[in-house]
Amino acid sequence: MRQYAKHIRTRKKILVIFAILILYVLHSTIHIYIDSSYLATLIGESRVGLIFTLASLVTIGAIKLMPRMLRAIGNQRLALYLMGIQFASLSALATSPAPLLGIVLFIINFAAIALTTYTLDIFIQHYSEKGSIGKIRGFMLTMANVGWLFAPLIASFILTDGDYWKIYLTSFILLIPAFILVISYLGDFRDKVFKETPYLRSLRSLWRRKDLLGIYLISFLLNLFFTWMVIYTPLYLHGTIGFEWSEIGVMLSIMLLPFVLLEAPLGRLSDTGLGEKELLSAGFVIMAVATYFLVYLDSPNFLLWTLVLFVSRIGASTVEVMSETYFFKKFGDKDITTLGLFRTIRPFSYLIGPILAWPFFIYFDFKFLFVFLAFLMFYGLRFSLSLHDTK
Repeated sequence: MRQYAKHIRTRKKILVIFAILILYVLHSTIHIYIDSSYLATLIGESRVGLIFTLASLVTIGAIKLMPRMLRAIGNQRLALYLMGIQFASLSALATSPAPLLGIVLFIINFAAIALTTYTLDIFIQHYSEKGSIGKIRGFMLTMANVGWLFAPLIASFILTDGDYWKIYLTSFILLIPAFILVISYLGDFRDKVFKETPYLRSLRSLWRRKDLLGIYLISFLLNLFFTWMVIYTPLYLHGTIGFEWSEIGVMLSIMLLPFVLLEAPLGRLSDTGLGEKELLSAGFVIMAVATYFLVYLDSPNFLLWTLVLFVSRIGASTVEVMSETYFFKKFGDKDITTLGLFRTIRPFSYLIGPILAWPFFIYFDFKFLFVFLAFLMFYGLRFSLSLHDTK
């Protein structure tokens, strides 16, 4: 009976965390596809990647400090402080600050979002029951992607004539209910005594453990795909192809449907049926083929662009849920440094992505960025096929 009551309490906590996750993702992604366009108004398109690189360096440095911050104040209070930082930076961005201040505020907000996501990850893993990690991770990603799905659609209705301040103000408002839920329902969260491994030792361990290294590299390729798509696709669709923001918002929302429709079923499938290795490989093939096809789209054909982007996200959603599931089944969350390394992959991709993309602005046509990206996704098969299944 006591065990059943504990199970019910855990389920309630998971539902609250999922609600926080939807609200938080909606808040943090409503501006993600316009960030590059906003920064372009401050420093020009060719320098946008540099700002993302600087933001990523700050984020990676901050993530290295997370174990120390978690021990000092605990996960729940840290989440609240980080949300407070976002309230401050978003309210300032909504006032249309001077270029230099706008860049600094963007970097602060970028890092705070990544660190808050880290704290939400700890909440979710804490309440996840063994034997259902794939199911919970799949459902978690589905809930998060509900936010990703609606964010560009909402942004397209709000954004007119480049008034980006409205988007940042909306993001501020959306953070309020998530902040209230963290205060009201997670105040009794009991932090684990996390095992912290020295950073260099974790890197050496990563290199020796082939499955861990493989899933890190898979996650890096996936996040590099997301990085280029988030930074450069809106610029390309709006600036080169000629789509209006109202069209882009609808297109991106349809494009993201696979993340909502597929990740929960695929997470359950990984618990009971087909292994992560096979699904990861299939996902990379789909991503590579669809991304390569983008090179041949040079007119504002809404249906064709939407279809190809949609297919690419079928592959990306498969790789995303399988990489998350594989990591947490194999390695869990007890070593906070290993988890921290896993969560630096996204900012690291924002660090490397603009550097890799830079030559395509200088020496090649913009669209050949998609050719190189397709090649990298196909190369991901080398890592997915070398993994050992968790079963």
